[in-house]
Amino acid sequence: MVPYMNDVLLILPFFFYLRFSRYFIGTAELYPQMDKQIKIVEYIILAMAFIVALLIPLDEPYLAMIIITIFIQLLFLYSVWLIRFFYLRRNKLIRFLLIASVFAVTGHFLAITLPLIPQVSSYLTFDLLNITMIGLAFEIFFFNTGLGYKAKFEQEEKLKAQAEVINQYAQNQKIQLQLEGMRDKIANDLHDDVGSTLSSIVL
Repeated sequence: MVPYMNDVLLILPFFFYLRFSRYFIGTAELYPQMDKQIKIVEYIILAMAFIVALLIPLDEPYLAMIIITIFIQLLFLYSVWLIRFFYLRRNKLIRFLLIASVFAVTGHFLAITLPLIPQVSSYLTFDLLNITMIGLAFEIFFFNTGLGYKAKFEQEEKLKAQAEVINQYAQNQKIQLQLEGMRDKIANDLHDDVGSTLSSIVL
């Protein structure tokens, strides 16, 4: 069961990562076209995980590993493209996600790719999972920092919105007072005008 799940779980983290990133950034509201594209990639990842899960019981571990390696390398390139896209948006909140993503994706990529290089694999005397874990440790640090920044940013935006509402209310009150003043002035003018007309009639 362990090798069976291991191959599938090499792919699934990308699905959850993309989904979390979409909600973290709010791509549905900010970048709807990109949000649709990322959703399509998420479904492709799920389909690929399903294909790999079917290949393993068929006793095709080598074929499954080749497919996984190629697919993860393609996902890595797609991730680099996504990082570049969001980097160009110049959003400070997104920067935290991007830094975290670089550590996570690179750690995952190296852990899978290094054993495939004969010149490097002979020198690897440690568990390659450690590379992934180091990448994830940095990722968690930057994600937590980003979540703290996001909470602070949303609190500031909330206070700013409340200040705008209070300011708008004050302006409305000012306009209301001006209208009441104009109404009183018109009433006084009419009263004076009617009074003078009646006086003229009496005379």
